[in-house]
Amino acid sequence: MKESKKMVLVGPAGVGKTSICKSFFEMGNPKTLLDDSLEPTRGINSSLYSLFNSHFGVFDLAGQENDLWLSTNQDVFNNSNLIICIFDVMNSLESIISFLIKILQIKKRLHLSECKIISFIHKIDLVEPSYVFHKIKAIDDFFKSQYHRGQEIDIYKTSIAEEFFFSTCSILGEILNLLFNQEERAQIGEKELANIKNEIKMLLKMEKEVYYDKEILSHKFDFKIDDVNSHIDRLLQINFVQSNETLNSFKLTERSYYFKIGLEKELSNAINDDLERNIESFHIFLSLNKIIV
Repeated sequence: MKESKKMVLVGPAGVGKTSICKSFFEMGNPKTLLDDSLEPTRGINSSLYSLFNSHFGVFDLAGQENDLWLSTNQDVFNNSNLIICIFDVMNSLESIISFLIKILQIKKRLHLSECKIISFIHKIDLVEPSYVFHKIKAIDDFFKSQYHRGQEIDIYKTSIAEEFFFSTCSILGEILNLLFNQEERAQIGEKELANIKNEIKMLLKMEKEVYYDKEILSHKFDFKIDDVNSHIDRLLQINFVQSNETLNSFKLTERSYYFKIGLEKELSNAINDDLERNIESFHIFLSLNKIIV
C-alpha cells in the first residue's frame, strides 16, 4: 500500500459539503439529496477509501463548528494533501475572502507546503451564470492583486443539480487526480479503456425508465453475456443502474441520467482531450472503493 492521502472539506454551515460527499463518494442519488434536506454535520464525518492502491481519507468538517476548526483546533488540517473550501454562491464576497485567508494562514502555520487549496462556489443552479462569473472573478482578482498567496487557490463553480452534475463530477475527477503524481496513478490499460468505452456506450444508448434484461443488452450492444454481466456489475458499483430482481432486468438510475445529460452535451462538442478527461474521471470513480473501518 502506497502513502495515504488526506482531503478536508470545510466551509460555512449548509453550503452542501455533505451532499457533495454523498453524491460523488458514496454514489448517492443527487435528486434525493436536493429534495430532502440532510441533518447538519456534527463534528467530523470521516470516510476512508482505496484509490490507485492507496488509502484516501475524506474529512467533512461541520460548518457550525468553524470557530473551532479555524482557531483552537487547527490541527484537524495536519497532514492534509488537499483542502476544499466550499461556499454557497449566495455567501457574501467578504465572508468568502475572509474564510480563504484564514485557510491560507493555517496552511502556512502548519507548514503544509504541498497541500493544494481549492474553492467550490456551490449551488450555482440557483443564480444566473453572469452572477457566478462576476463573483468568481472578484474573488480571483482580490487574491491576485492584494494577497500574495492567492495564486495557490483554484476556484470552481459546482452544483449537484441536473444541469451541472456531470461537470461537477468531472471537476472532482480531475481534483482526485491532483492528489497523486504520475507514478502513483493507475494507468488505464487497453482492456480497461475498452470496458469504459463500452459502459459509456451503454449509458448513452439506454433510455430512461426502460428496463433491459441481459439478453436484450447482449443483442443491443453485440456483447457476450459474460461481458454484459461484467459491465452491469461495474455500473451497479457506481449506482448508474438499478436492478429489478423480479424481472431480472436493469434500468438507468436518476444518478446516471444526470450524468448522461451532461455527457451527451460534452460529447456534442468535445475534442480528443475532452474525451480523455471523461474516460479518466469515469475510471477514477470506478476505482474508488469505500473501506469499512
